[in-house]
Amino acid sequence: MKRHAILLVDDEPNIVNALKRSLRDEGYDVYTAHDGQSALELLKRQKIDLIIADQIMPGMTGVELLKLARLRYPDTARIMLTGNANLNMAADAINQGEICCMLVKPWDDTELKLSIQMGLEQIEFNKKRRRMLAMLQEEDDKLGDLEHNYPGISELEKDAEGKILLE
Repeated sequence: MKRHAILLVDDEPNIVNALKRSLRDEGYDVYTAHDGQSALELLKRQKIDLIIADQIMPGMTGVELLKLARLRYPDTARIMLTGNANLNMAADAINQGEICCMLVKPWDDTELKLSIQMGLEQIEFNKKRRRMLAMLQEEDDKLGDLEHNYPGISELEKDAEGKILLE
């Protein structure tokens, strides 16, 4: 079974250490960054499945980081962590970063773990959905080719068992 990689981004070392302790026994590969720029550098080198980012950090806010992560790494789930939740910031995180969850400091460990699980499941669901849409598009293209080569083929009448009815 694949181990998921999680990136914790917070400028406060105590918060990063507490998050790492919370996730110690969960079987994740945990990476850390203390600002948005170093998080982006790490994302270039390492496949990350989920990012947990603080909102207030020097140089780049969590919303800015998560928006860039969404654009550059769409298969990475995103969670906002903040000590100062307000409606405008939450709306920005949802609309720009397309976060799956928002956690407020101090967080509940059970809520943290469930949020991570939900984020990872959402990413897997989206990957499967994209694969299925690609398969449907491929089948639609094949049907279009058939219709082009055999005009009217899609309009043949069929019985309940799918057999073509000949008149």
